[in-house]
Amino acid sequence: MPQLALIILFLISNLQFVERQEVRHSVSNEIIIRQTEQITDNSYELEVFVSFYCTCDKCCGEWSDGLDYLGQPVVANQTIAVDPDWIPLNSKVEFIDIYPINDKPTKTEYKKILFGNTYIPTDIGGDINGARIDIMEPSHGKCIKNGVLYALVKVTPQ
Repeated sequence: MPQLALIILFLISNLQFVERQEVRHSVSNEIIIRQTEQITDNSYELEVFVSFYCTCDKCCGEWSDGLDYLGQPVVANQTIAVDPDWIPLNSKVEFIDIYPINDKPTKTEYKKILFGNTYIPTDIGGDINGARIDIMEPSHGKCIKNGVLYALVKVTPQ
């Protein structure tokens, strides 16, 4: 029995509360509680607002050259834009759970889009502030179709 107590104590000591913040949602204007929990020495879970972008003028304006913040070509379903104060550039981001805002696409369709990919944040954006991820897609039509959602992600800084 002492071994079990030691294991539980180890798990509790490694699951630390990192930050709790109230933020105002940029679209619905509602107050959302964002909670970040550290799950290992260097990775943590974070609830984020997710949107999609492409390299068109509507999405990127004068920066629609197909290059990310680090000067590398953007890659559909791999490159993501983040606020580096919340998610470090070049970290590893994986989706754990998703919470669609409406029923199109459905949760099942979102899982096909998002799960199984490892995303690397190498881009930033003027509208990407706080706990938010913008996923690069190959076309503007696909961005519109995907809509917006909330998600729980695991972030592992490199």
